[in-house]
Amino acid sequence: MSFRRLLRTLFPPLFKIPAKKPDGGLIAHMIVRRYSRGNANLQRGRYITADQLELRKRRLASHNF
Repeated sequence: MSFRRLLRTLFPPLFKIPAKKPDGGLIAHMIVRRYSRGNANLQRGRYITADQLELRKRRLASHNF
């Protein structure tokens, strides 16, 4: 156990730290993690959804190179 983790365990913060992902994202992450056997990138959450991919395509299409 790292020193920081030990300190956080012994002395919890006085305010709530917001999660990085919303609950829906966490549920999706756990589902992908469960069914992605052998693919470390998917298990670690390195994936994008179809909506995120479409948004990225639109941004790249409008970019001037």
